[in-house]
Amino acid sequence: MAARSRGAFVVLEGGDGSGKTSVLEALRRQFPEAVVTREPGGSPYGEAIRSVLLTHPQASEADGMTHLLLHYAARRDHLRTVVIPALVQGKLVLCDRFAASSWAYNVRAQECDACAELFPTLHQYVVGSWEPDLYLWLAVAPEEARKRRTGGGNHYDARDAAFHTRVYEGYEEFFERYRGKVVRIDAAQPLFRVIEQATGAIQAHLHATQGRMV
Repeated sequence: MAARSRGAFVVLEGGDGSGKTSVLEALRRQFPEAVVTREPGGSPYGEAIRSVLLTHPQASEADGMTHLLLHYAARRDHLRTVVIPALVQGKLVLCDRFAASSWAYNVRAQECDACAELFPTLHQYVVGSWEPDLYLWLAVAPEEARKRRTGGGNHYDARDAAFHTRVYEGYEEFFERYRGKVVRIDAAQPLFRVIEQATGAIQAHLHATQGRMV
């Protein structure tokens, strides 16, 4: 399916402890017409893959390549069944995580050189012309994020400090490529400020592209 006149695809990104969940809930209230979704998951089949990725007893033993391929399998189904249909209908899609997380967690944090080589080709085949229109990066230093994490999450949450430092560096590296599409928000600010800035960034994008919105 080729890209046509379409809605807006906005992605929230950030490491564990960045406050994405709280911000996304606030955005859900600010933009009640939006389709709010997440990755990995978002579709029934994608959610099944999410369970294997994050909570299967052997998930932490799988390597970066296995994780990357599973993430992109879930992404393909999510795009095909949820995101693209919503965009074709002219809707605003707010998604918790997308390709930046795959790069940060599976390529850089898991130190997978083969993943780095495969990533551009895999991403092009799976995502194609349906790239996000706007990334909101909730950036918080790894040390601060560690203080915020409460435990009880998935196997990524339980990784050591060096892993989460590489995650942060992976985000920095990814967003060097997408400077025109990313708004970096200091997630160490009070939550209400983060929400204000995220809301403002989306409103500004919608205003700038309103001629394209159905």
